[in-house]
Amino acid sequence: MKRMVLVLVAMLCCSLVGSTAAAAPDEATLRLAKSHFEKGNAAYNLGKFDEAIDWYTKAYEAWPNPDFLYNVAQAARQAGHCSQASYLYKRYLSIKEHEKEDALGKDERATIERFIKELTDCEKLIKAKPDTPKSPSPTSPAARATPAPEPIAPPAAPIASPASAPPPPAGSAPAMTAPAVSLEKRADADDAEPARAPAAPTLISMYATGGVAMFSARGDVSMSTQPSFALGAGYPVAVGPILLDVGARASYSPVPYVAMSMTSRASLVGIRATVGATYRVNARLAVRGDAGIGVLLLRGLGAGSALTDDGAAGSFTMPSVRVGVAAEYAVTPNLVATIAPLGVGFSPAPDRLAFRSLTQLDVLVGLGYRM
Repeated sequence: MKRMVLVLVAMLCCSLVGSTAAAAPDEATLRLAKSHFEKGNAAYNLGKFDEAIDWYTKAYEAWPNPDFLYNVAQAARQAGHCSQASYLYKRYLSIKEHEKEDALGKDERATIERFIKELTDCEKLIKAKPDTPKSPSPTSPAARATPAPEPIAPPAAPIASPASAPPPPAGSAPAMTAPAVSLEKRADADDAEPARAPAAPTLISMYATGGVAMFSARGDVSMSTQPSFALGAGYPVAVGPILLDVGARASYSPVPYVAMSMTSRASLVGIRATVGATYRVNARLAVRGDAGIGVLLLRGLGAGSALTDDGAAGSFTMPSVRVGVAAEYAVTPNLVATIAPLGVGFSPAPDRLAFRSLTQLDVLVGLGYRM
């Protein structure tokens, strides 16, 4: 028997997830799909092909990754279910024709087309002899003229969504036991090798936002509303239905002030370690909350500024905490539009400043990217 080929392709970017998840499946979903997949492999290796069909179908139902459908086709061909296997192989080739990346090589396509031809001959034989069993035994020449590659593990994240699947090929057989959605798999063949299930995706999320910030200084100081910008990055980890990420955030706002009848500008820079939690409402919409702790740097104050007690020039460092909420919309599996209607930062001020604390309220919009 030919060796099972493993294809593990990392995602990106669930462009949030999806769906966002878009993206990528959560850890619980991956574990369930892996369990069904491994049981399917065990049944396949023991020659229990109908049982393997059931387990691969359950794996697909847990995580609709098209590669599981290819495994159903392999098991159906070995079991002698000609119409079912032929339909799935045709669907597989139809999907590959619409892909821009990871297309089938000549040898892979030739192998699949050979399978389809053998199965078509099998179907014709069944129709010509209605009194014969509809499904030949797995040892019949029509069903097993060519050894099948072992079932193969799908990539680390879904590649095609049900909505993106092209229509079934003309003249294909009725649908299989599992929903016929989009397909993707390789048909490489080699010597035996143990099966492995999908690996959990590893992601890095990044975002850039801009908007306005309103300042409230406790003391005899007034500060006007100013533009505000932020950059952040994190490493997401799925915990049940929640996607947690730990990372860092940097922010910037200009601080205009008057000194000696002239308007000058200082800068307020925030550097914080952050932790966030994202909950996916549906395939595209998610809500997020985050908290951060770090420092707020007031830099570039010149002499005569009303922001200091003595009017002396200087730069100041303040401890800072911040919390915020946001909504995210997955434009693509990797690209996310975000709106953060409320972020609150608080920093106690050092003695030399003319205010005792600084509170910042910001409203931001921007884009995020996951890979």
